[in-house]
Amino acid sequence: MRKGKLSRGVRLVVLLVLTAAGFVVSHSTKVTAQSSLTIVTDWAPYGVHGPLFLAAQRGWFKDAGLDVTILDGKGSASSLQLLGAEKADVAFVQLSTMAAAIDKGLPVISVAGFVRSGDNGVIVPQNSAVKSAKDFETDAHSYAVQVTASDGLNTTAQNLTVTLTDVNDNAPVFTSSATPNVAENSTTVVSLAASDADTVGGPTTFSITGGADAALFRIAADG
Repeated sequence: MRKGKLSRGVRLVVLLVLTAAGFVVSHSTKVTAQSSLTIVTDWAPYGVHGPLFLAAQRGWFKDAGLDVTILDGKGSASSLQLLGAEKADVAFVQLSTMAAAIDKGLPVISVAGFVRSGDNGVIVPQNSAVKSAKDFETDAHSYAVQVTASDGLNTTAQNLTVTLTDVNDNAPVFTSSATPNVAENSTTVVSLAASDADTVGGPTTFSITGGADAALFRIAADG
């Protein structure tokens, strides 16, 4: 096992190549030129691991002087155990799991957090009637479907009523004029107004965010 701290070269690989939970290393990990490196994921390969395998496929790790072995994980806790047992140098883990491990004395550190949002999605055949997810603003709000549970011999059916709920996924749209006229000696320019197609979120607020003459204007409390 290599001793010391993670070198700056590997930190660059972590931050630039792996763009997709947290990236954790053992305190004992040190990587130098032409070093071998074992990385264990948090689960069987899925979306967030893509950049890792892409770097291996394109030879980017080798270009950085690294001989990288990628192991499939079986959960963050299992990956941390491999790291603690010095059977891996770097691990994908949930940062909350890592914090609990540190609290129990496991000598690991986090060097990067690179999941900013989920990558989960729904995949259907190209010839499927499903082309997109339902939209609250344009589609029906209630759907009926029947599902059946079977043990191979006996079945039970259940009728479901699925209700589509709104989410805050539309930006406000200005309804007030973008080219107001102002009489001289007047300090009131325009009464700002905007609409929002969503029934959740808000309320809509206004602020001055730019413009060559922004310093000459202010927004009153009533918009």
